[in-house]
Amino acid sequence: MNANARRLLDEAMSLPSAERAELFEHLGARLEAEQAEAGPLSDAWRAEVARRVARLDAGQAHLLDAEEVERELWAEQLADEAAEARR
Repeated sequence: MNANARRLLDEAMSLPSAERAELFEHLGARLEAEQAEAGPLSDAWRAEVARRVARLDAGQAHLLDAEEVERELWAEQLADEAAEARR
């Protein structure tokens, strides 16, 4: 992540949680729109999706709950910020 992106992230993380959530929604929607504009998946990505589905079907992998992953990421971010503040 470059310095400008890091600065933006730091500013975003200082927002109240409701505003961070709104920002997250807007960024996610924009990314989805950009991906849709890019067109269909390449053959390589289709093969990767098929490989991952096969691993799931075979019980060799499991899905993670998105909300739990988000909570864990936020907790890590907050811990990193607290550690940085103590320095």
